[in-house]
Amino acid sequence: MDKVPREKQDSSLEGVLRFAISQSDGNATDAPVEEMDNERKEFLNNVLKSMSSNVSDELKNSVKVLSEPSANNSEKLDALAFIRDNADNIDFANAFAKTGGTKVLIECIEAEDTEISSNAIYIVGEMAQNNPFCQQHFIDARVVPLLTSQLDREEVVTCAALYALSAICRSYKPGCMEFIKNNGVEVLLISLRSPNSKIFIKSAFLISVLSSEYPNFRDQLAKTNAMELLVNNIENLVGFDMKLDAVLRALSQLTGSTKWNLSSSTQLKLEQSLKTIIERDNNLDACKEMVEYAEKILKNIKSHVL
Repeated sequence: MDKVPREKQDSSLEGVLRFAISQSDGNATDAPVEEMDNERKEFLNNVLKSMSSNVSDELKNSVKVLSEPSANNSEKLDALAFIRDNADNIDFANAFAKTGGTKVLIECIEAEDTEISSNAIYIVGEMAQNNPFCQQHFIDARVVPLLTSQLDREEVVTCAALYALSAICRSYKPGCMEFIKNNGVEVLLISLRSPNSKIFIKSAFLISVLSSEYPNFRDQLAKTNAMELLVNNIENLVGFDMKLDAVLRALSQLTGSTKWNLSSSTQLKLEQSLKTIIERDNNLDACKEMVEYAEKILKNIKSHVL
């Protein structure tokens, strides 16, 4: 994945300054540290206030640029770059959403320029990642159907949309329900038919993530031909392969449903492929998870009752 889910953390210079100041206030660890004098502390506090003010001013300017019809693409991309650099900060993301920033994001997502559109979509994903406020905000703003409508565009836009949808849905059931309501299962099946390996991998990954969190979603997908599409993409490759890993990960979840039904020939092909993977890659450290997925799928198949 170009963008992978991560815990929210303030790793910026602002975060370092806040930590330094807190340490000087008697919250330090047991490790010996040099006490910060009042002059140094005042200097850092002033820097922190200045940074907060600068970020706020830059945010307002970025929104203004994106709202300006006369702004050219280069100016818009610079504005989006600033927002994206800060979008994974929860306070920044929430402030951006509360001050109407989503309106300009939607306009950018709908832009014909793929770079502008994809950057705006990635901002949605960064803001929504592990952030229930923004997840719900984007649901209320009808961003989910907008994102699903982008899945038939160029690779860079489609991949960004899959990432953002994953961020809105993961660990937030209303997000998944909204995705299902807006033909989420159907659009994932279309993505699984894509000849583009990046789009296929991201789709398979999203299937595995949502299926592990939401049994109803998994069961709905298991009733379709999703498993057959996945099985048909199993290739006889030695060693770790990202596409094969994504296929096995998704199948390990879908076969846990009681709703699937493969043809006898497809199931036989799957079982033979799984046994080959286990025998061939069992001693390869890089393939440890792939082998575990294969073993889990075989176990699920054996216990499957229609």
